[in-house]
Amino acid sequence: RGHLSALRWIAARSSKVIVAIGSADKGYEPENPFTSSERIRMVRGQLKDAGLLKKCLIAQVTDVNDNNRWVQHVDANVPKYDMAYSNNALVKRLMRKAGR
Repeated sequence: RGHLSALRWIAARSSKVIVAIGSADKGYEPENPFTSSERIRMVRGQLKDAGLLKKCLIAQVTDVNDNNRWVQHVDANVPKYDMAYSNNALVKRLMRKAGR
């Protein structure tokens, strides 16, 4: 429920929210037990139940395994965005370094 609470907080402060599904090329493994399609269905269901579905766009981002290209890879796979939110220390560091 932590992700949903965060999305509610972000949605209250934003006109549109892009929910990026990371490691979209992974599935059925210990760190990514669900496929991106399964994760999208789960996220969409939670967003719908919370009344946030119309305000959110779900995008898929595959792994690039190169921290120097990661933000550029995200930018190429999601619509233009003004702000990025994450609880992942590496993601936050890479986004800050890129000026996001």
